[in-house]
Amino acid sequence: MEGGNIRIFGDWMKGATTVTGISEAQDALFLLSDVNFSGSRDLWIWDDNHSDGFSVANVKAAMKKNLYDQPVQRMWWENWIPIKVNILFWRIEKERVPTCSELVKRGIPLSSTTCSLCSSEEETASHVFVNCRFSFEVWCKVWSWCRLLPTNSRSVEEMIAWQNTFQTPERGKKIVRCIFMITCWAI
Repeated sequence: MEGGNIRIFGDWMKGATTVTGISEAQDALFLLSDVNFSGSRDLWIWDDNHSDGFSVANVKAAMKKNLYDQPVQRMWWENWIPIKVNILFWRIEKERVPTCSELVKRGIPLSSTTCSLCSSEEETASHVFVNCRFSFEVWCKVWSWCRLLPTNSRSVEEMIAWQNTFQTPERGKKIVRCIFMITCWAI
């Protein structure tokens, strides 16, 4: 210990022998190089702005607060369809589909953010799955096949809300949801 600082040396009894082990040991030494020992009693610290430190009651309060701050999930997981379709639909709702606009938001340089299918608007999830001329034609065929009146939804959220408004038994709603989700997978 030097002036309140603990010095950690890399002279272990058994040294790392693989490239991965050596790399991990170097990473650990680097991370521990800024550790300062103050000589005080150990504390549990967490970052929820509670000055009185960690407590189970504070964790419960934070969990209750965050429980109601979550956005409403409109997507229903359906066991009648493959899991990959459920995951795609969940990603559409969470805006985690790698469309051009989402990729640019995440710092990936692209030459253009226009839709590769119609080249007329920015490529967003709502555009690709609802508003694009190509997808609109697909939806017209699906609506005709299901004997449903077309909707003028402008976003995926509106389309989800629309398909949940049918005045049919739950089994009929489930069938419509499955057709809707599989159509999104096909687009």
